[in-house]
Amino acid sequence: MLPETRGGGLGRRLIMSALEYAQARGDRAIYMFSKGGDWSSFGFQQVPLAVVMGDMPEAPQVQAYKARGERPGGTTWMRNLSQ
Repeated sequence: MLPETRGGGLGRRLIMSALEYAQARGDRAIYMFSKGGDWSSFGFQQVPLAVVMGDMPEAPQVQAYKARGERPGGTTWMRNLSQ
């Protein structure tokens, strides 16, 4: 990203657009693996990896974790879209 474009809200608009798209297609929740940042301002809550593994056992990140025993990202987040 060019320095002069920072702070213009493009990143926030992209994230909000993705959340609206997921909600419009009927998704009930979004899960995310993150190596940094605080996603709570977007309505995400930190959840244990075990929650994601139970809710989405077929997700590629979960499958890779099971195969290698390597945690996918540093923090696991979830946003409920049913509210």
